[in-house]
Amino acid sequence: MLKCHVLVELKLAEFNHESSGQLNSYVIWYQANIMTEGDNPPIGILLCTHKDHALVKYALTGMDNNRFVSRYLL
Repeated sequence: MLKCHVLVELKLAEFNHESSGQLNSYVIWYQANIMTEGDNPPIGILLCTHKDHALVKYALTGMDNNRFVSRYLL
């Protein structure tokens, strides 16, 4: 069983590098303050109205592989 929490952030705008930093801050805070023994690292998902694949790639480089960005349609 995969015991981890999923943190989802919904942006009403297109992806920018600040968005990835904000999501990363939330995930790191969660790891430091909420996680309990036996939990796997949380997964961070950012949903935005538009994303530039190259910008996402560079903005997430060096972060844990548990961060994801996708776009949604209204």
